[in-house]
Amino acid sequence: TIQPGASGVAQRVNPARRPGRPDLPRGEQQPVSLHLAKGAELQNGKLYADYAEGNTASQQISGTDAFVTNFTYKEMEVSGLKEMVGVRATLLSGDRRIQMIGHCPKESENEIITIFNKMMSSLHLSQAGG
Repeated sequence: TIQPGASGVAQRVNPARRPGRPDLPRGEQQPVSLHLAKGAELQNGKLYADYAEGNTASQQISGTDAFVTNFTYKEMEVSGLKEMVGVRATLLSGDRRIQMIGHCPKESENEIITIFNKMMSSLHLSQAGG
């Protein structure tokens, strides 16, 4: 049985560089640029076979601007490749970049992705950003 996967990453960054990688110009350190960069990384990586992004939307998560994208990929199983679906979000809070990824088998999409979306919308960040 495949268990739905979910991961979240909160990474402390140097506020003088305003969240992002040091090699990114200031204008590319905004949530949309970080979100696009993560999408390119996932598409070019080996973690998700046949990774393809769907719609991207801007929304508020915990009162903070965030970008959320649906995606699909294939996961290897003993019986062959299994169709998977997921959703990922990127937001900045204080000096932290927060990225959340949730995924599940396509046949569980209605239940699991709905739950993940509710989890994202209920996220509460403190003033310190954590």
